[in-house]
Amino acid sequence: MFWPPEWDFLPVVLNDFRGTIMVVAPPDRGKSTLIRLLSSFFARKGKKVGWVDSDLGQSNVGPPSTVGMIMISKKTLPSLQERLFTPYFRFVGDITPEKRIEATALYTAELAKIAHSKSQITLIDTCGLLFSLSGLRLKMLKMKLIKPELVLGIGKDKEFEVLKKFYGEQFWIIPPSSQVSKKDYEKRKNHRERLFSLYFSPRKDWEGGWESLRFFLPYHPYFFLQEYHLREGIATFEFPRNFSLILSSSPENKDSRSRVINPSSLSSSICGLYSERGEELGLGIIQDVNEEKKTIIIKGTQLNPGNLETIVPGVVKINAKFPDTER
Repeated sequence: MFWPPEWDFLPVVLNDFRGTIMVVAPPDRGKSTLIRLLSSFFARKGKKVGWVDSDLGQSNVGPPSTVGMIMISKKTLPSLQERLFTPYFRFVGDITPEKRIEATALYTAELAKIAHSKSQITLIDTCGLLFSLSGLRLKMLKMKLIKPELVLGIGKDKEFEVLKKFYGEQFWIIPPSSQVSKKDYEKRKNHRERLFSLYFSPRKDWEGGWESLRFFLPYHPYFFLQEYHLREGIATFEFPRNFSLILSSSPENKDSRSRVINPSSLSSSICGLYSERGEELGLGIIQDVNEEKKTIIIKGTQLNPGNLETIVPGVVKINAKFPDTER
């Protein structure tokens, strides 16, 4: 193993460490590099490691738009295939957590709890959203929910003033490594596209009715309280307190209590695939929406056993063509 000189003190001070380490930093500071080094270090010492990746846009575990987790119990790190197709994942539906703060924090904490139950070491990688109110709130929520024994902030003291005050002595600030390379927008975009292409290459097709659609993630009560109705040919998804979602291509059908969704707008959307109880089965892409038959066709990859009953569209669109292979 080769540690950059800025971090070569970590193997010494963490030699007897047990528990959870969270790494926080803005983009291009080497968060993932540090997580990999820590994973290898602890695995070589014979410890089981749980790696939780909550960087939705630049995933190293699970596909983009998800929080992923994988267990490491051998000296060599898992391959890209093993990390990408992990059965431990939570679908957020976006490549940035800025509008999904609660979902990202809750799912990270949930997978960290699973990792903690299976390992001596849990490592948590985070996204680069940091120097904003939403970024600070996200990091503080994760710390509050997970309670890591140690948080490593890569950067300067002034950058982490708020988080240091919030978390105290368990928040260590370490310098960036001079050996970390920067990624521009194109590199980040190409990374996501490559992962999506790999993930959706071994895929199968499903066709289901509109009643299988949900517009909230499973941690939200509306996921379970939603009721589907077909009134005068218009698909309506109703919720408590007189709020409803309507699938219709005619805007005049809406009223002040309803939100109209044009079915065609769902095409090419990435979606989470769930059981009736909200258990994650895999990810898919909405390929076609048939307004006449009230059906949707999804191409996707199922990793966990169970019957596909529910589909939750995300905000990410995927227009790439994938090979006609089946998993």
